[in-house]
Amino acid sequence: MRLLTLPVQVGNIFIGGRNPIRLQSMVSYKTMDTEGVVEQSIKIIKAGGDLVRITAQSIEEAKNLKIIKENLLSQGFNNPLIADVHFNPAVAEVAARIVEKVRINPGNYIDKKTNKTTFTNAEYNSEIEKIALRLNPLVKICKEYGTAIRVGVNSGSLSERIIARYDDGVDGMVESALEFIKILENLSFKNFVLSIKSSDVKTMIFAYRKLVLRMIENGNIYPLHIGVTEAGEGEDGRIKSCAGIGSLLLDGIGDTVRVSLSEPPENEIPIASHLVGKFGSNNIFNENIKFIESDIDFFKRPIKSVLNIGGGNRPVVISDSKESKNADFVSRKNKIVVNSKIKEGEIDFEIISSENLNKKLNSALAVLEVNDDNIIELKNLINDFYKINRRIPIILKYTTSTNNYNELLVNTSALFSSLLVDGIGNGLWISAKNIDQEKLTELCFMILQANNLYQSYAEFVSCPTCGRTTFDLFEVLQKVKLKTSHLKNLKIAVMGCIVNGPGEMGSVDYGYVGSSTGKVNLYKGKNVVRKNVNEKEAIQALIDIIKENGD
Repeated sequence: MRLLTLPVQVGNIFIGGRNPIRLQSMVSYKTMDTEGVVEQSIKIIKAGGDLVRITAQSIEEAKNLKIIKENLLSQGFNNPLIADVHFNPAVAEVAARIVEKVRINPGNYIDKKTNKTTFTNAEYNSEIEKIALRLNPLVKICKEYGTAIRVGVNSGSLSERIIARYDDGVDGMVESALEFIKILENLSFKNFVLSIKSSDVKTMIFAYRKLVLRMIENGNIYPLHIGVTEAGEGEDGRIKSCAGIGSLLLDGIGDTVRVSLSEPPENEIPIASHLVGKFGSNNIFNENIKFIESDIDFFKRPIKSVLNIGGGNRPVVISDSKESKNADFVSRKNKIVVNSKIKEGEIDFEIISSENLNKKLNSALAVLEVNDDNIIELKNLINDFYKINRRIPIILKYTTSTNNYNELLVNTSALFSSLLVDGIGNGLWISAKNIDQEKLTELCFMILQANNLYQSYAEFVSCPTCGRTTFDLFEVLQKVKLKTSHLKNLKIAVMGCIVNGPGEMGSVDYGYVGSSTGKVNLYKGKNVVRKNVNEKEAIQALIDIIKENGD
């Protein structure tokens, strides 16, 4: 089932309504590099992208979008272009006359920071009125030219006013989006798409779910652009993106998808395509989606502890291989046996599925079979299971005959995360005889880490790069990883610019953020500890800061 949203026209396609879920990516070249932008745009389109996003930081860059568009049209590519605008509303007004869609950040339309922590109702409402006045010229242009808008709310760029009244997490993001919905509706404009992204998977999922419920209450359900910001690269980035995007697609949420990787943008499209094809292709539409309370706020179920499974323990990982070095348990017939690194013991389990979730178990542990087509049914039935089998730990198991590891990564990241985010699952088990068992164990641990349930290795948060990036992010990220991957308890961010960098890093321990060409700001948490460090010295300076802090 998919949530039926209002259709929004973007050039020669529609987003939302009963239309296919659209795929998109963003070029990483500087916008004034017309040849590079055109070449990369074509790669994105040929990979399957429906839309291409290009940063526009200045009036000059916004005007160059016209030349880029003409170049693409001359080569037979008429896919809609999106201008990504930050800081300067005047840039959006130029771009809206050229491209088919403009992405704005609500932070573009608020007063500068005042460090205030409280706002009277009069002050609060006054700022909303100012936003409407500042937004109105763009809306008039969009009406005249038929241009769509994406209101892109990010957890790292919420206004002081929103944070003071709500927070800088789920509620703040949702309220910021709702505020812009009301402003645009009051300006008689409905040709817009919404996103409320975060680099934290749980925050992102709960924010979209809450926003959907509020839009259903209000009567107008606008299309949603979904994605996880700053997911990183390689397997980490794919797992994190699939965990967030896949979970929402399984909920029936999402009209356009962007997988954000710190890699060439054309690499993002095949992953997005697989996710949409596997979990978002349902053509049954509904104007309503119901969530229980635990679905919109993380709920840890009161599960009893069996050996070290359940209770207050972190989720465990189980392997089919008796030779496993890293798994917590290994399987043996209808038992799982504790690996030697934990106290000895074994426990019987019973396999359960959607067909027998209503029966009373004779064992103290359940293994829940998860597959590609029963996830929604399982979520709907799991509460009934707990009414009968109170507090019994559940291991989530995925069994497959595939030998395609990349396909397995996408599927298990989405399916397991869809359950884990709702507090279902006290362990993970992937059974795939045609794939290396240690790799399966590692994948389980990576999925747990993507859901913030257990950190077993150093985590790297990094942006997908764009024309705002001030250094070679791919190269720097690999160098930072080489120097710090052994620090398994740390989260380190490598961010290309200061537009979203400091805010979107999330709760990292250290950050490396481009401040200008050849210069880097270094962070401890959210605080800058060294400004404008020469890029050639910045990685060593980051290492020195980590050492100075005893990490």
